[in-house]
Amino acid sequence: MLLNTGDGSFVVHQVLSIGNTPSGLAVADFDGDGINDLAIAISSTDKVAVLLGNGDGSFQPPRDFFGVGQVHGMVAVADLNGDGRPDMAVVTAQASDGVSLLIDNTAQKSAPSRLGPRSPRADSK
Repeated sequence: MLLNTGDGSFVVHQVLSIGNTPSGLAVADFDGDGINDLAIAISSTDKVAVLLGNGDGSFQPPRDFFGVGQVHGMVAVADLNGDGRPDMAVVTAQASDGVSLLIDNTAQKSAPSRLGPRSPRADSK
């Protein structure tokens, strides 16, 4: 990870070790603490790793969320269900799934995120 020094240059701050092959990255505040966190899709697995930010450019160890289907590529973050909390859409390799949705199902924005997979069929409406 490179941090901006404020003068147009960057310095290596931290090497994040998540194992396997990362294939997608998204930044959002997943735990509602006002600090950016990372979501990293791990290629050829069925997991997304979430690293909660410490606010100083460093991150906590990854929390793995399994069951998304074989991750193929990118991860995108948006409030998919209108509750004000970031959810994830992960591209998967399964033709029957295509995209897995991880919906933040916390009761309050300030509580730690608990994400759960939902894998709608590509042809469902």
